[in-house]
Amino acid sequence: MAYTQMATQLATAISTNSTVPAGTQPDDYSDKVVKSKVGPESETPPDKTEMGDVLADAAGPYTAGTDVVAVSFIGACPRNNLRLQGTFLEIQSVDTEGQWSTYATDGDVETRLHFETKKHGTNIASFLHTLWTACLTSPFICPHSLAGVLDFERYREVTVEWFIPDEAPAGTYRVVHYGTWYHEPIIGQGEYKDYVGYTGNFSVVVS
Repeated sequence: MAYTQMATQLATAISTNSTVPAGTQPDDYSDKVVKSKVGPESETPPDKTEMGDVLADAAGPYTAGTDVVAVSFIGACPRNNLRLQGTFLEIQSVDTEGQWSTYATDGDVETRLHFETKKHGTNIASFLHTLWTACLTSPFICPHSLAGVLDFERYREVTVEWFIPDEAPAGTYRVVHYGTWYHEPIIGQGEYKDYVGYTGNFSVVVS
């Protein structure tokens, strides 16, 4: 009943070119979000790759209501940026003029997002950064205190799944992944860097 009254009020305002009171604004809880107590972890993409590069691309054509699009990217830990009021992914469609628009995000029930830690080469930068910090804080360094510091480079393999709904229109689509990675140089402060990855275009058909 309340929705009907609101729709009637809006329709009347549109037809009479009048304004509608804004009403009570919802509470803002953005400053009450629980933040992770785990510190940032330096991440590095494998050699000759960049954050956002596609590991497994879309193929297609896919059938609406039947198929699942599954793609993966070189990415980073989602704790680096929870993307509040944003999204880690977009399913985009293109119109006849070549303009891309968002069809679905990580807030839609037909999408899934998975993060898996992957290791590769030895993390020399992290070791040297720890050694440099130790030198600045103490003139005497015990070799045993640095045992176990030498570790592997890491990144996240980010997999996006889109369970194509029945009502998805036929057309051309792509998957976009948004993320933020933390890089810690040998000397100096670490910094967060945003990245974005795009799959190739793929088609969706209606059976």
